[in-house]
Amino acid sequence: MGRPQGSQGNDLLSFRDSGRTGTIGGLAGTDGGLVESRPRAAPILVGRNGELGELVAGLDDAASGSGRLFLLAGEPGMGKSRLASEAAERARDRGFKVAWGRCWEAGGAPVYWPWVQSLRACVRGLGGEELRSRLGAGAPFVAQLVAEVAEILPDVGPPPPMAAEGGRFRLFDAVATFLRNAAAGQPLMLVLDDLHAADASSVLLLRFVARELGDARVLVLGACRDIEVDLGHPLAAALAELSREPTARHLRLLGLTKAGVGRLIQETAGVRAGDGVVAAVHRYTEGNPLFVEEVVRLLAAERRLDRIDDPAGLRLAIPEGIRAVIGLRVGRLPEACGKIVGLASVFGREFSLPALDRLSGVPAGELLDILHDSIAARVVAEVPGAPGRLRFTHALIREVVYERIPAGQRVRLHQRAGEVLEALYRQDLDPHLAELAHHFFEAAPGGEAGKAVSYARRAGQRAIALVAYEEAARLFRMALAALGPGQSPEEDRARCRLRSHWVMR
Repeated sequence: MGRPQGSQGNDLLSFRDSGRTGTIGGLAGTDGGLVESRPRAAPILVGRNGELGELVAGLDDAASGSGRLFLLAGEPGMGKSRLASEAAERARDRGFKVAWGRCWEAGGAPVYWPWVQSLRACVRGLGGEELRSRLGAGAPFVAQLVAEVAEILPDVGPPPPMAAEGGRFRLFDAVATFLRNAAAGQPLMLVLDDLHAADASSVLLLRFVARELGDARVLVLGACRDIEVDLGHPLAAALAELSREPTARHLRLLGLTKAGVGRLIQETAGVRAGDGVVAAVHRYTEGNPLFVEEVVRLLAAERRLDRIDDPAGLRLAIPEGIRAVIGLRVGRLPEACGKIVGLASVFGREFSLPALDRLSGVPAGELLDILHDSIAARVVAEVPGAPGRLRFTHALIREVVYERIPAGQRVRLHQRAGEVLEALYRQDLDPHLAELAHHFFEAAPGGEAGKAVSYARRAGQRAIALVAYEEAARLFRMALAALGPGQSPEEDRARCRLRSHWVMR
């Protein structure tokens, strides 16, 4: 890829992609840019009628004043987010307001991030008096999480000082009260996606809210990869406890049946496969919808669909692992597109065009043209209701793209990403401290640990102010790890300050 117009051209980076070597321009570009609306087929929902029926029944219960909580679990690629999207569409058809909150899987998200997103959606569009009425006495506490509250109600001050656990209870109660009041006029559906990546404080808030909304017009749908929730995960105890709540229902998505695999092949490729091929695909993918689609798309790209009725040939066409299948699809993107997608993966599963144009040196308008092939190939997609933001369609796809970047290049790209985000957020760094700490921590092996320590410490202090003590502990541990094993007196003093700062609280 040639140097984009306007690129500063400093510190050109390169990485190998399927044997090719290319260069990525230095920091430059302009802010702004909206994701254009590009027509394409929606993801296909196959074999989930039973689970969708239960969710629709839950919506009807919530609309009549019986709150519901659904916990949707399954392995990666089972279609949890797709099912949640379909349920959200049914909710809108029934007059619900739908608010999404997605956990940040790449690290560095602010504490309570899925709740911040969903509460923002509930606040958006409300006038001052209506918002004041719905918040009630909890306004100062919700304003801690959602900056828009203070913008709409500038007279809302900080919460009164109180003991640690008392402050956490008041915050949680304020959130639950706001949701109850918001749903009084219009039923509400909250979707909290990728809960396996949630911080411990967000999980505690979910447990609290689930117990408080039994008679509210609210349905909460949480989705997670259960294989990533081990006994030490904060979600493990919550899943066990919440499953005992009378309002809760645990839905685990399993692989598609052979009939479901056959239908998905037909919907994806437009051909009706023979029984032998369906059985082979079912056996090799275990009915995982993402894996089925990846294998079929690979066969279509290699023009092997005319030989799909030969199970022996199909066996040879399927690589040993699904990561290899995804890698082949990503490797088929045009070179310029593949490089930009690689840069995007450094930010995480979700990324913004303003940040990406600064990291790549390509203006946002040109980025959309370059990314068009990745959108058409369903490698990335627009984030509904968030202009200027895109998201990898699956966490595995982002992981594969990210892992294709050599380790040394990742370190330098995280350093550059942190600097880009510093510039973008310079007017209001506080909500983004954990994200900045993450990038500079990942860049610390390059020899610059100072910013990692500083941002992690500041993020930990902010987490304490938000009564998110578990997250504060994680961030202070990050700061200590960034300091490393050095023995200088200055580093010893910094370690002591970090440890005492946490112990005193």
